[in-house]
Amino acid sequence: NLKAKKLKSLLQKQKAFKKKAQPPFIEALVFCSAPGLQCELAGNARHHICLRDRDAAEGKQERPGIMSAIIQRECSGLASYARGTYDRPMAKAVSQAMDQAGIRPSQRMRKVSDYQLEHLIDEGPNYQDWLATHTQVANSKRRVRLYLVKTEGTPEYRQTIQRAALREFQILENLEHPGILRAFNITEHELGPALLFEHDPLSMRLDHFLIQRKDKLSIEVQLDLIRQIAEVISYAHEKKVIHRGLCPQSILVSNLDTDRPRIKVFNWQVGFRDGSTSTGVSRIVSATSHVDRLVDDAATAYMAPEALTDANTGEHLDIFSLGAIAYHIFSGLIPAANAVELSEKLRETKGLQISSVLNGASEWLQDLIRYATHPVVPDRLGSATDFLAMLDEVENDLTEPELDHIEDPTRAQMGDLLPGGYRVVRRLGQGGCSVALLVERDGQDFVLKVANDPGQNDRLDDEAEVLGKDEMRHPCIVDYVDSLEMGQYRGFLMRPVYAEKEKRIIETLGHRLRKDGRLNSDLLQRFGEDLLGVVNHLEEQGIPHRDIKPDNIAVGMVGRGSKLHLVLFDFSLSRTPVENIRAGTTGYLDPLISLRKPPRWDLHAERYSAAMTLYELASGSLAKWGDGLTQPDQLSQETEITIDAELFEPALREPLADFFRQAFRRDITERFDNAEVMLRAWRDAFTDLDSGGSITDHTDESQLRELLTAADFDTTIAELGLGTRAANALDRANILTVEDLLTVPVRQLLRLRGVGNKTRREIAAVVKVLKGFLGKPAKEQPLIPEKSDSAAEDIAVESLSVDLLADRLLKTGSREKETFQQTVRLFLGLDPQQQTDWPSQATVAEAVKLTRGRIGQIVGQLHERWSKEP
Repeated sequence: NLKAKKLKSLLQKQKAFKKKAQPPFIEALVFCSAPGLQCELAGNARHHICLRDRDAAEGKQERPGIMSAIIQRECSGLASYARGTYDRPMAKAVSQAMDQAGIRPSQRMRKVSDYQLEHLIDEGPNYQDWLATHTQVANSKRRVRLYLVKTEGTPEYRQTIQRAALREFQILENLEHPGILRAFNITEHELGPALLFEHDPLSMRLDHFLIQRKDKLSIEVQLDLIRQIAEVISYAHEKKVIHRGLCPQSILVSNLDTDRPRIKVFNWQVGFRDGSTSTGVSRIVSATSHVDRLVDDAATAYMAPEALTDANTGEHLDIFSLGAIAYHIFSGLIPAANAVELSEKLRETKGLQISSVLNGASEWLQDLIRYATHPVVPDRLGSATDFLAMLDEVENDLTEPELDHIEDPTRAQMGDLLPGGYRVVRRLGQGGCSVALLVERDGQDFVLKVANDPGQNDRLDDEAEVLGKDEMRHPCIVDYVDSLEMGQYRGFLMRPVYAEKEKRIIETLGHRLRKDGRLNSDLLQRFGEDLLGVVNHLEEQGIPHRDIKPDNIAVGMVGRGSKLHLVLFDFSLSRTPVENIRAGTTGYLDPLISLRKPPRWDLHAERYSAAMTLYELASGSLAKWGDGLTQPDQLSQETEITIDAELFEPALREPLADFFRQAFRRDITERFDNAEVMLRAWRDAFTDLDSGGSITDHTDESQLRELLTAADFDTTIAELGLGTRAANALDRANILTVEDLLTVPVRQLLRLRGVGNKTRREIAAVVKVLKGFLGKPAKEQPLIPEKSDSAAEDIAVESLSVDLLADRLLKTGSREKETFQQTVRLFLGLDPQQQTDWPSQATVAEAVKLTRGRIGQIVGQLHERWSKEP
């Protein structure tokens, strides 16, 4: 009855019923139209089901069908007499209301572009999906999406639907991935905008697939489905695109009867492209504030609680959906009926608990789903990369490596053995044309990049040929090993670049930025020199990259050194013709190439990509042109890019602002002449940063003690006279006073992320001197007594009383003021004045007069601290 109720509600809103009585009572019938169909449903399940009418013939009895139900009400479940009034005025009012609502006769014989609409295959809020066939090429099929713009809709409503169609196409036009449903075109139809998609007639929506195959999917297939979806989302996030409405209804499954069904994600109409990017050929795509109008009620059961609000637009939205979909795939049950029921469940459990519906769920699986669906955003998994890493652990826990060779490398999972004796350590990801795997053989590790489809083999061959040149030997370019062929797939091997060799951690610069934000000055200078050095080398050798961006740059240890450096990889666009000015990634692609005479890619565009990458390293975001919405080539000739110097470290604001203004000049003749000049300018920007403070050049301890004599616990770090790099490093670590500095363990100071060894030694020397004459700060009212040396031995936690356990959890650092300590007591329910045992973060923030964001930071610190407790 849901559709009947929706239809009545729709009719009631139209002008035809404004001054009249209620619309008539509407009853629903299900018409199974296939000839020869037999209905074996019984009882209540048979109600309101109609087949075709059949006359008595050849020994078959007469069978009333759909026409008998409509005319004579002969159908199981229908009362003999209709409810309500059905007369001529009512019929006229219904007809007018249907026309006003935009409900028109079937579009079966209508055309969209060169495609004939055949029959409806799906529908959703304000759109219908049709199967369509080309009028001249019968084998050419398309999935045509018609956005239905009601003729009587308000201007705001019509704009919402128009923008949804345009948003979906703009998002998809630069996404090229085998796991994303491809959009070919957008056009106009008399009912509204129409999008033409690729179509597989044998595909099925994931929610329908899971219903049909419930309890029949192997654990390997379940894991593979989730991995495919997560890899698509990871790819989209690298492109700064968020889906926002991810759910089983937005995923198509093909190859249904094979041991590896394939997925394609669609329904991007509520998505967005990150508004912090600069605009290129494809403009940025803003988020809608009308999510509830564009998604089904059932789809909201997979959406994060904050997804339905205007202000929330981040990767965390899709991470929640991944967790909710994983819950459904593994358990066979929907997480909730809708958003309301989901919110109630999350308030009780703080994340979906698969153990409550799936017996024997492993601890890794429970953690994956719980942390992916945590309602508190800071406590949720941070990225699709983190989700995939934890999925690796789930897979390792639930499956055994196959002993036989896997001939298809695109299907390889952790532990599989590939042709040539390569054992898969883990999957690194999948892009538009290839799959990347970390593999090992004979004790050596390699990165295997292999085509994800035989049609991409030539592209992989071209990249391998580029990387294999002698001119490509450079410490900051990925090291090519050899080409190989595995069945019908071709690829090549590279040396891995590890951020942590012992753990085999491979990290891209993009992942590091998304996790930590902008870089500190030490890493910024070093990484900038690495990047511009390799760009200069490529210029000298006449080899373009064409897609420089953080996600195509690895961060790791090069050679035998322990310092982190950048390594450029992914030369798949290197041989793209210069006439193709669309090749590259929006945000890093020079948006003014179209103004060149003639429009051709050039080395200025390569340096633009490098400069935008450096800007992101320095600020944590991308620079934008004008209002950030208009395409830069449409702006006036006087419009230059906006440099937000306030995002840089204070000591670097002026020199970096000057550097980037020249790097991004609208007139390319005013930009840097070449990468070598650009590299010199980058180094010059950091010259003043090396100027020391009053104590920097004094390594003798007695001299330092004399210079620091006036310092006390309340002295600020800025007053100590540290060098600029040391002061910036401590500021980023939220160490603001001498008291803060002396309460942080020295080993922690020596491990500050991204800080150079010289800067670390400077800080350590100052700490040693300060501790010598100030000692360690003592708290006025310590929460627990200081432990003696004899009490430092390990204690069995199970033997501690509740009071002692509380004391251990209440332990805070002396630099943490009373507000921090009160926050801890409130969360643990140990504050005598609190009103509730388990307060929310918002309640605690109000009680201690801090922002909700600061409370989230404190919670993160407590998680990290308590996780180290035995």
